[in-house]
Amino acid sequence: MRRPLFTTSLTLAVSLGLSGLSWVQPAAGQTFPETEFETAPVEIGAFRPHGGGAVRTPTAHGVLRTTEPGSTGPVEVCSPIWFTSIGVTWDQPVNGPVAARVALSDDGTNFDAPDEVHAVQTETPDPGSADDRSADLAGGSADNGVWLWTDGARCMNLGFEVGPGIEMSDVRVMFINTSGSSAGPGTEPEQPDGSFGLPSAEAWTEQPTIHLRNEWNARPRSNSNQCQPIDYAPAVKAAFVHHTDTPNAYTKDEVDDILRGIQAYHMNGRGWCDIAYNFLIDKFGRVWEGRDGGITKPVVSGATQGVNTGSVSVSLIGSHQRARPKAAAMTALKRFLAWRLDIAHVRPNTKTTLVSSGGDNTKYDPGDVVHLKTISGHRDTGYTDCPGNQVYKQLDNIRRAVSNLGKPKMFGPKATPDAIEQGSGDTIRFKADATGVLQWTLEFTKVSDGSLVRTITAGGNPLSVAWHGNDDASNPAPTGAYDVKITAERASDGANARPATLRVRVTPP
Repeated sequence: MRRPLFTTSLTLAVSLGLSGLSWVQPAAGQTFPETEFETAPVEIGAFRPHGGGAVRTPTAHGVLRTTEPGSTGPVEVCSPIWFTSIGVTWDQPVNGPVAARVALSDDGTNFDAPDEVHAVQTETPDPGSADDRSADLAGGSADNGVWLWTDGARCMNLGFEVGPGIEMSDVRVMFINTSGSSAGPGTEPEQPDGSFGLPSAEAWTEQPTIHLRNEWNARPRSNSNQCQPIDYAPAVKAAFVHHTDTPNAYTKDEVDDILRGIQAYHMNGRGWCDIAYNFLIDKFGRVWEGRDGGITKPVVSGATQGVNTGSVSVSLIGSHQRARPKAAAMTALKRFLAWRLDIAHVRPNTKTTLVSSGGDNTKYDPGDVVHLKTISGHRDTGYTDCPGNQVYKQLDNIRRAVSNLGKPKMFGPKATPDAIEQGSGDTIRFKADATGVLQWTLEFTKVSDGSLVRTITAGGNPLSVAWHGNDDASNPAPTGAYDVKITAERASDGANARPATLRVRVTPP
């Protein structure tokens, strides 16, 4: 059972650091509630061994240690505001299994069907990244943490299940309200009607409707020196599927509140630059823009530690270790991946390579060359159950479905080398693969004045065309940079693949 709605009691174990902040970023034509939060440090001495486990009584130095797996008894933590989600953070110098057990209960002595969230991150930035640097300078940012949508409460019970050899300290609870109901239930403003989104300009297999950041009132990316400018990778080479590992019982109207709660936890609870995920998908099949930087650009994620650079992260909102994802969410995931990987000209059902930057929550050391499938689950590189067994076991079917959407497709266009000396007789070879035999056109446009200097056509699959640095009259092309637009058409029905543009240079002799 939950506590009475307006309970205001505080246990002696909790000292509230009243650091409430709020922000409002009005979206065009929409009204959103403020995001408010309060932080409560929890004394480590309040967590006592429970149920015969091997958790030691916390030391005088404020550290809880374990020798064998065990658990702590619950500690009641209450908030001065009515909260709709909570973030729990703690320092943990040695990586290992810790589960934070959270329950909205009517007393401080037992858990009533607690929701469990896990310390092994469902999102983690790369060491040395902008998010990591920002967290280091944030002050009080903990090593580990979890976030949970609660749908409204004032008090919670918190306990931990811990593995062997764990040390924990600096436990904090961040109470977040993104629904405008911080004064209590029923005080929230009317929600937007949801009739918004970036509609597809192409076939549904190519571009789903994307709900942009202003449509959930995303907070602007941090403007600190560590977080600006936005980090971009040279290209996207893989997509990682995640889940938020949060309750599945949410309504359509609550999704924008959930997104703001995740962002507030990531930015203010963890000290990161922005929400970690590039995109999120709700159980109703709606795709949401997460991290700022542009939906078609290779924005470096903060969700898949070690391999954020060169990948795109998409997270299903909910928990899918035991619960099957909704059909609408899976359909949206397939359509999204077909579109996003097509923009990157990545083949959905093959393998790729990324170079790991390392970290505590990745299986790979810094500098390791990681061979993985272009559509992978977070657990393929991280110590986590993400994206949950019920999603992970469907990844092969997802890869096949994504491969069949939106044909024809062009894969891996490249120019080797990317520069030649004028009049040297050397060549630049252009290559690409496709889903079938296509008619190819390459147009060479001089960047400085936009003039078209050469057009080359070819047929077949794969594409393999050599350019000798000449214009259409067989004269040496002027020196400078050239944008080479590659288009391809299927002769049987005139269907076009998504074009690609490569930049090459002709250097002075």
